[in-house]
Amino acid sequence: MNPKEFHDQLKTGAFVLVDHPDKSNIMTIGWGGLVRMWNRDIVMVPVRTNRYTHELLDGVDEFIVAVPPEGEMLEELSFCGSRSGRDTDKLDRFHRTEQGGLTGCKNYRARIVMRQDMVDTNLKPDLLERHYPEKNMHTLYYCEIEHIDD
Repeated sequence: MNPKEFHDQLKTGAFVLVDHPDKSNIMTIGWGGLVRMWNRDIVMVPVRTNRYTHELLDGVDEFIVAVPPEGEMLEELSFCGSRSGRDTDKLDRFHRTEQGGLTGCKNYRARIVMRQDMVDTNLKPDLLERHYPEKNMHTLYYCEIEHIDD
């Protein structure tokens, strides 16, 4: 995963796909990052604790990050970012690859190596007021990544 391309794409969004034993879901992400930790390339994906995807992530060890080509799939990104998987089967709009990713995207398997809950008292007050007025914090998922496209 190219860090600059990934960060640039997050401005318009990428997808997170979770295949839980009971349900699969897809959501749009606009925040995240690539870091080098533990002598590994790590993707960090924040998911708010009130999101349905967060609930599903509690029951799995990995998920897929699907990065669409720049400027493409904007309607799908908007759709997945504005509806909950609790109420809508968002995946019925997509075609999945044999490896579980999304057709038309660069797909990466993200194996969770650490989950870290954000604590509001550790965040600068201006960021807390601006981004968390309802105190719906994120869990940060740190994951090893593997490109899974053919």
